[in-house]
Amino acid sequence: MTTLADRIADFETQANQLLDLPQQIANTAQSRINQIGNYWDQRVQSMRLTAHVHQLAGDDNAAGTEAEPLKSVDEALRRTPPGGVCEVRLHADYHFSDVLPVDETELVLTSATSVRWALTFERLQLTWSGVTYRTLAGVRLRRRAAVRAHRLTIQIPALDASWAGMAEKSIFCGFAQLGTAELLGGSLVGITYCDINIPADPFCALIGNGTDGRPLELYLQSCVAVDQPLEGRLLSSATDTNGTATSGLPWLQTNLTHV
Repeated sequence: MTTLADRIADFETQANQLLDLPQQIANTAQSRINQIGNYWDQRVQSMRLTAHVHQLAGDDNAAGTEAEPLKSVDEALRRTPPGGVCEVRLHADYHFSDVLPVDETELVLTSATSVRWALTFERLQLTWSGVTYRTLAGVRLRRRAAVRAHRLTIQIPALDASWAGMAEKSIFCGFAQLGTAELLGGSLVGITYCDINIPADPFCALIGNGTDGRPLELYLQSCVAVDQPLEGRLLSSATDTNGTATSGLPWLQTNLTHV
């Protein structure tokens, strides 16, 4: 026979269980949050590739580690998941001999050492509607792509007599090129802690541009102009002279007077 004391004890047990219920719910919820957080971290990590590149001593069949570097930035990009981040750590100077398309991916170029390794670019020709233009090898951004250079030296080649007779195709020139309107879609360009070497007669501006589009974000921080100032040589085809120093007008390619 159930006594009053038994019933009271029963009620006390149920009351304690009810008191513990909020903590149990909180523990279950926190466990689920942790699972989702861990899954998210794993997904983010799976979308990021870090590759070491040595253009002279590397091998594109290698692992891409510091001990076994790749030879090309192209191969590092090929191994990066679509929409991901490709961080390339350079162990030597790197020469772009052709155009490197970057599509819906963020490409980060940085030095693997304390040396600001040089990025150099091949001068190229392009025939467009029967007209031959001068263009440059480099990084061509398409569809929400981004390129960031960090702790490097960016060397824009000189414009000599053999190229001076050709007009510049500004959308296909520069370290970062913005492509055409239908493929642009909000590209980002960042240059931080770099030496920027632009000769007295530059082949083109630092960043390609044109009537088809402009970068959604153009970010420069702590950069040093090694040879010539950046006045008028930063962004092609932006020709507003308001506020531009008179000394910068012969090279005017931007309305930014100080960087």
